[in-house]
Amino acid sequence: MAFSGISIGAVKNAGVGYHISYLQEKDPEKVLLWGKYLVAISTLYFGGVNVPKLAILALYRRLFPNKSNRVAIYTLIGNLIGLTIATIVTALVACTPFTANWNPEIPGSHCINKEAFF
Repeated sequence: MAFSGISIGAVKNAGVGYHISYLQEKDPEKVLLWGKYLVAISTLYFGGVNVPKLAILALYRRLFPNKSNRVAIYTLIGNLIGLTIATIVTALVACTPFTANWNPEIPGSHCINKEAFF
């Protein structure tokens, strides 16, 4: 629900759906607002993408209760939780200062290679 709400807000308020060149020419403030929405959407995505996988693993734990399967399932659950935490933290600290996530023109800002990360 939160992901949908943020996505609808991005379309209504940040000009999502228009070409970037059009927004830069007509309303450059919307480009910065779009970047803020993108940070929120990507953070929620990284947090939510593994939830269905965890639900499937919980189902497997109930269907296959023997010890060897439980060890494999708990290992996968730990890996998925670790991956989720790592991607959320990386997405949030990708740029210094934090505002460089949506405004890379800030002097002295530094960001990781976001294309490689995503």
